[in-house]
Amino acid sequence: MRTYIIKRLLNALLTLFLITLLTFFFLALAKDPARMMAGPEASEEDLMGIRRELGLDRPVHLQYLMWLGRVVQGDFGRSYVGKTAAINMVAERLPATLWLTVTAMGIALVLSIPLGMIAAVRRGSLVDALVSALGVSGQAMPLFWFGIMLIIVFGVNLRLFPVSGYGTPAHLVLPAVTLGVYTMPVIMRLTRSSFLDVLSQDYIRTAKAKGVPRHLVLFKHALRNAALPIVLMVGMQLGVLVGGAVVTETVFSWPGIGRLAVDSVVTGDFPVVQATVMLLAAAIMLMNLVADIVVAFIDPRIHFH
Repeated sequence: MRTYIIKRLLNALLTLFLITLLTFFFLALAKDPARMMAGPEASEEDLMGIRRELGLDRPVHLQYLMWLGRVVQGDFGRSYVGKTAAINMVAERLPATLWLTVTAMGIALVLSIPLGMIAAVRRGSLVDALVSALGVSGQAMPLFWFGIMLIIVFGVNLRLFPVSGYGTPAHLVLPAVTLGVYTMPVIMRLTRSSFLDVLSQDYIRTAKAKGVPRHLVLFKHALRNAALPIVLMVGMQLGVLVGGAVVTETVFSWPGIGRLAVDSVVTGDFPVVQATVMLLAAAIMLMNLVADIVVAFIDPRIHFH
């Protein structure tokens, strides 16, 4: 396991390097931060002064190497707009995003696992058909559209929850439900297929033949073995949730790092964009690694190399 973790960490470092390389060069080709900061009326002399001050007058590859050297030392640069350390701006927004994604995943698990189990136990029934239809429609539904519908119904018409902002549990309900329902169908369909596979195994038939109560068969024998692919999927879906948080935070004006990234791209605040991308990428890789380790503890027969 130790060797596996070291290999994964080395692969993660290489992946982070490639992500920062691509992001840096794409941003450099997309916008001119000096023009964004100076405005349309700025003279060429003003633009050159800003570029010189920010180090943007150097070739792009030299800019990247200088930036990478600072990052290794923990310095992600200063925001062009906020004039503060980029990593501090990201850290300020991180708790809001974590609170949103963790709550959304909790909603997804509470809904998807029981529904997937029920569909597997009642295979071929009307309940199974309804759960399958829910999974297909959930995957086909655009995230931003569902969020807007929740705003119209529960925020504007019924006035049950605030439609934007941050600070109270009520503000969390609509964005968390939007993001949770977004990832629920994948986990639900995997739970169903995993349970169908486990319920057909000999040890399940043996437990039933011995008269073991139905709830013990499902939760003690079937759930543990069916949980392995579900845990791995949850680890991957956490990364998907972080990506979906960009859209959700924009729709609901949620002050997380997703919205910060969008605003920074619009304003050409490249240090903040780079810091956000690196943090999100590192978080997703860490989640996947933790999921692998949890699976190994659930089933000692699994060995990673």
